[in-house]
Amino acid sequence: MDVALTDIKDMAAVVAGVGGLVASAVLWRLKGEFATKADMKATQDRLDEVETDVAEIKVRMTTLPDHEDMTELKTRLASVEGSVRVVSTELAGLREVMERIERPLNLLVEHHMKGDR
Repeated sequence: MDVALTDIKDMAAVVAGVGGLVASAVLWRLKGEFATKADMKATQDRLDEVETDVAEIKVRMTTLPDHEDMTELKTRLASVEGSVRVVSTELAGLREVMERIERPLNLLVEHHMKGDR
């Protein structure tokens, strides 16, 4: 195994040349696989927009009524519903009174309209 120093240098030059060609071919092939600066900028802009939207949604979520608020609302609504029923019953009673008064009132108006004829 008599390998001279010059043979090693020659082989290294060939290996470096072939390695450079292979590396260039690999990089040229992968060039389309990596994102460009414009693509990265567009992605960053979109990410910023999404983060802003998420922050707005978080703010809205904190202002929404929680379980306790909904329970209180249901209680108040039931109270209002009961009050409406009471008022409705009272109005029905007043309707009956108005119907009883309506006939004699019409007779009085008719009597006064006709006068002493």
